[in-house]
Amino acid sequence: MRTSLILLGILYTWLSHAQPINTNSPYRVTVRHIGAEQGLPNRTVLHVGQDGDGFIWIGTVDDVYRFDGRQIVPLPALDSSARDVRTINLLISDQFGNLWLNGGGLGNEYNQYVLLKGQKKPTPIQKAFKDGPFTNNRVNIFVTSPNNVLRYIRTKDGTIWRQVKQGKFKPVFRHSLLRNDYKNGFCETARKTLLVAVPSSGTDQSGTLTEVDSNGHILRQRFMPKLMNPIYQELDGTIYCNTYIDYARAAMLPKGEADVVLYRLMPSGSLEKVFIPFLRDHKDPVLNTLANVNSSYDALHGLFWLCGPNKLM
Repeated sequence: MRTSLILLGILYTWLSHAQPINTNSPYRVTVRHIGAEQGLPNRTVLHVGQDGDGFIWIGTVDDVYRFDGRQIVPLPALDSSARDVRTINLLISDQFGNLWLNGGGLGNEYNQYVLLKGQKKPTPIQKAFKDGPFTNNRVNIFVTSPNNVLRYIRTKDGTIWRQVKQGKFKPVFRHSLLRNDYKNGFCETARKTLLVAVPSSGTDQSGTLTEVDSNGHILRQRFMPKLMNPIYQELDGTIYCNTYIDYARAAMLPKGEADVVLYRLMPSGSLEKVFIPFLRDHKDPVLNTLANVNSSYDALHGLFWLCGPNKLM
């Protein structure tokens, strides 16, 4: 059964005080509240994903659940060695119908799983892809294509891999400054190229934006006066990038600097701020900024989404 839902009801942490919906919006949103009556025992939801068959998967601090449009059933038990770390904070489907699950837990190298197409129980990625690059190499970044399909991943050694067929991975880019817990990411464009942001040095705030094709050939490189995450490229070469500002940093920034999390890197090389109007109704000045807000691009509708505590735009 193919199901398409917007599970706003369970995301109460972010949405309980969300800003009002524009009544002139061309989109109609249907809200369904999913909870204990449908079989969801844990209300602390960290991520919602959808597999190739249309089932909704819900990641929580205590295992994973599948929703078929009527009821929620728990995923079969994960590997017994990981029962002490059952938090699942990312679920994403790849082009071969597999569902990838990323787990939390400090220092846990094996709390990452894949539910192979046709299987009922997830397997640690090291066991599922024995010939893959994951034996001693945790996945740090999962990146989806504009149509929300996983094709590229980055491992902790700084290598970006493309899954060329079921269980077979090809390296397409590597840089030493992308190793370990480096947070800046990359994105796949509509042309199926990759935009990769690399810092100029370990401490410099500038960087280089490199575009590579699916075989790893470098197509072009551009200087970034401020290192950010690329999230979308327009046909004229304009690249939209985002940055994340936490509350602690926002409190130290000059007035107005924490109000901008989206930028345009123009073909000329100039960097432009994208100003987004939003409500400022909090007594705390830090909460009247875009601190702790994540931004992403929705290729299906041509929209940028900003989501964070008390904000959904």
